[in-house]
Amino acid sequence: MVPDGMVFAVEISPRAMKDLIRVSIPRRNLIPILADAMDPGSYKNMVTEVDILYQDIAQRDQASIAIRNAQFFLKKNGILVLIIKAKSIDSIKKPKDLIGKEIEKLEDLFKVEEYSILNHSIQIIWLSWRERFAKIRTEKTMQNI
Repeated sequence: MVPDGMVFAVEISPRAMKDLIRVSIPRRNLIPILADAMDPGSYKNMVTEVDILYQDIAQRDQASIAIRNAQFFLKKNGILVLIIKAKSIDSIKKPKDLIGKEIEKLEDLFKVEEYSILNHSIQIIWLSWRERFAKIRTEKTMQNI
């Protein structure tokens, strides 16, 4: 998975957490955290800044949750990898429209580096901080030290 560095895995479901703990035992750098990704403040004392933030959740407000977590944890030159699942946002509206709206929420803070379409309702998007926000992010981090 990741030979160097730490992987912080946030899971809200106690049932899925059992599986996560099981797979983390042989992987000393995988830290399972039972928490809600919607509230990164609840686990901020357990997670350091990260180079890559990978989010794959099935919730309505996927972009906003990614933004909140990135503001807490993603380094200045970090990459956000976001899996957008349109059917988790709204099962009736057109997936293309829903994915577009989620990307719009991100575009002020992030620039899209690359994207990949898995199927009509799921996209993987690689994003990086826009330069002006990377600077603000660094200043904010320095204030918290």
